[in-house]
Amino acid sequence: MREAITCCFNSIECDFPVIDLTNLSCDQKYLLDICTVISFDAGSSELEKRQPGTLNLARWLTTTNRILMLYILTSNPSNELITLAAFILRVYAPSYFRIKFHHSTKNGARHLWHFISSSRYLPKKYRDKFEPVISRNAYFASPENILLDMLTDERCHIRTLAARRIIKAREIGPNGNCVRRFAIPAVNFRATDLLRYH
Repeated sequence: MREAITCCFNSIECDFPVIDLTNLSCDQKYLLDICTVISFDAGSSELEKRQPGTLNLARWLTTTNRILMLYILTSNPSNELITLAAFILRVYAPSYFRIKFHHSTKNGARHLWHFISSSRYLPKKYRDKFEPVISRNAYFASPENILLDMLTDERCHIRTLAARRIIKAREIGPNGNCVRRFAIPAVNFRATDLLRYH
């Protein structure tokens, strides 16, 4: 029998987007529920009855669920466990649900920006490990993806700026008979907004 979930853990702030519960799998609902319990520092008898899913390290979601359950059930968690739980609640889970519900390519640069900006709280020793991984996978930081994001921005002046940049690029760019070689752009991890992180 599993231990009862008690309120012996410290709450961790979590900022989720609006989530449509009808489109969630059991593992996704579990992640949302356990994040809510930790965020509001409240036990849940319903959560006690549910399983976090079969452990499979290739499935990050069940691994994440099990890490959070371990955090809740550990009366004196290590600094490493606290760091992992905080990263999951502040960065991974909100990003996961943003991507789940806004999965269009037009949102890719915005998702990358959210992931980068929400991870700034990490101590330097973790950022030094985290940033090279993001840099190697920063495909959505390319100018094309940033322009796509700008074209779909809620603000009219940003959409207008994107259109102007595209028109200017067409005027000064090659005639279209050559293929541009794609290179992953450098990421400015200190940027203050999406338009400056490239």
